[in-house]
Amino acid sequence: MCVPIDLSTFAAKFRTDFTAFANTTNFPDSVILFWAGLGIKLMNPKRWGEILYEGLELWVAHNVTLSAKDNASVNDGGLPGDSSGVISNQSAGGVNVSIDTAATLEAEGGNYNLTPYGTRLKRLIDIVGCGGAQLT
Repeated sequence: MCVPIDLSTFAAKFRTDFTAFANTTNFPDSVILFWAGLGIKLMNPKRWGEILYEGLELWVAHNVTLSAKDNASVNDGGLPGDSSGVISNQSAGGVNVSIDTAATLEAEGGNYNLTPYGTRLKRLIDIVGCGGAQLT
């Protein structure tokens, strides 16, 4: 059975589980709670069952990471929401680096492939069967 999620304590528990987000200046509670509030509305507790909390934390980590990338872009004079895909080949001077991204990307993962949290979430989404429902 799914445990109800208390959003009043979510940010603190999230920071304990995902210590990379411990810095409250870079990752304010308001951003964490925004994504948690939206995520809980989108995730069906009956499908997620006992792993709802973990799925929600991955959803939040993915979206907070994307928000942080937006902020970094703005701080560098760019635009928020400026989209870029996964880099698989990069050159600088005489150095050329190629990375095989296929091993770390989820098939049909879309924007979930933009963060490692998203790829983990996408794997859980596939496991719990959150795709479109079919009637036969």
